[in-house]
Amino acid sequence: MSPTGSGSGATPKKARMKLLAAAGVVVVLLGAVAAYSVLAKTPAKSVPVPGAIVDLPATTVNLPNGHLLQATVALQLVKGALLTPPTMAALENAEIDTLSSFHYSVLLGASGKASAQAVLLQRFNTVVASTTAAAGSRATRAATGHATTSPPASILDVYFTAFVMQ
Repeated sequence: MSPTGSGSGATPKKARMKLLAAAGVVVVLLGAVAAYSVLAKTPAKSVPVPGAIVDLPATTVNLPNGHLLQATVALQLVKGALLTPPTMAALENAEIDTLSSFHYSVLLGASGKASAQAVLLQRFNTVVASTTAAAGSRATRAATGHATTSPPASILDVYFTAFVMQ
């Protein structure tokens, strides 16, 4: 190494300082990436656990084009969910209204039955949410003097256990 500084480069002390500085930057970056990945993760959605299966009574409805449909429906509830008698009556009414709106030709195929199940599931969950909220609001108002809502019982799936058309 020449005294004028035109030699081969930095002294061992300077090289070690550059190496430590670079290592420090890498450690800080790794820490930032780890913190971001831990903090940025969205919480996993809880998957509803299937609970009891509740059977609705057999229902016979007139279809719009003069045919009849007799169906029995079973509901897969979320674990711990309960359906009160007023909710059951509202569900039976929703079943009649929904099924009587389908045409015979639509319900003949598997896709038509699947469509009916999907519409029933949506309609049933709407009914359960509205009747549960109304009942919870009345009960809480009676107990506390002010209204609040309680969480609805959810229906996970709808099954046809009998399905006869003529």
